[in-house]
Amino acid sequence: MEKLADECQDPASKARLLRLVGSAYLAAASDMGGFNKAKEIFTQAIELDADDYVTVDCMRQLADLESGVFQNAPVALALFEEMERRLISETNSMPPGQKKMFLQNMYPKMAYAKQKLGQIDESIALREKMLDILPDRDRAEMLLENARQFSANKEYEKAVQGYARLFKEYPDFGREDGRVVYILMEEIGAHGYTNSVDIVPLLTKIWEDPRNRDYLSVFYAGHHLINHLDRMEDERIYKYGDELNARIKEAMKTNSVEDIKKYNLELFQAQALQYMAMLAAHNKGVRRPDAKERLQEYIETSPTGSGIQQVAETYAELEKKEKEAEALKAKLWRTRFFAFLIVVVAFIPVYFLSRSRWGSGGNPV
Repeated sequence: MEKLADECQDPASKARLLRLVGSAYLAAASDMGGFNKAKEIFTQAIELDADDYVTVDCMRQLADLESGVFQNAPVALALFEEMERRLISETNSMPPGQKKMFLQNMYPKMAYAKQKLGQIDESIALREKMLDILPDRDRAEMLLENARQFSANKEYEKAVQGYARLFKEYPDFGREDGRVVYILMEEIGAHGYTNSVDIVPLLTKIWEDPRNRDYLSVFYAGHHLINHLDRMEDERIYKYGDELNARIKEAMKTNSVEDIKKYNLELFQAQALQYMAMLAAHNKGVRRPDAKERLQEYIETSPTGSGIQQVAETYAELEKKEKEAEALKAKLWRTRFFAFLIVVVAFIPVYFLSRSRWGSGGNPV
């Protein structure tokens, strides 16, 4: 086919053949030589500029090459911009549906290229511009990308508004696979909060929402909730920590080993048990009655966990204190007993002496 393209004299036919040859090289490429050959062929076809569809499609594939393989964002962006110019031109002979299909494919990549080059405002504006032509799924993704971009720019008010808009227009977005939990966590970050007091209510809302209960991703929110409660030394850690532990135990019975690892269930459980155990033992200088039991639960559940040494030492320290307290209590009881015995022993002679002095008969005459 490459030979036919070389020998072809008709520009339109030659361009179509070159497009096929370039696509074949791209599909088979396994090294830079193959990618460079595909780039060369696409460039030849574009230079012929003999057919609107062929030229635009070669630009699309070449832009993907420049963006992905060659990591050349400026060249890729220039190709995307030329594609856009051609696709919206009134002189373009392609059917409207075909133009729209190309634009739908191109605009997200073009926005990413602008973002990569630091053209943040332009990338946001482009995503807004493309919303009207994208299908619902892609439109929702663009709303999400803009919200993320505002958050990355520390434009927190716009970011929060962006996430709110996403879920207002697409209330079920991300719910087919539990991805929604991670997006809701992103939304918390978009507030720009650094204080656990502000973050905990938002995490609690995610954790307690019954719609999120069946997603393994919800344990990610539960994990962060326990972390922030631990930082605050907040008593609610025991309520939510025990809930987290119970729900993880149940999830580990019904999910595959791969999913248990993928969603870090054992790690989240171990950390929650560790935080609760250590707080129970040392929270603000006060030890909870169940401290020893919580320490023991961590030791039994996570014998090789990262906190095992600290927890084991704390458990041993509590046991030592308990033994010392028992010994002191026993000593105190012995002291009291002997003191009582001394009193009794001392009282007996006095009692009998008094009996002897007054006698055992009636009153004297």
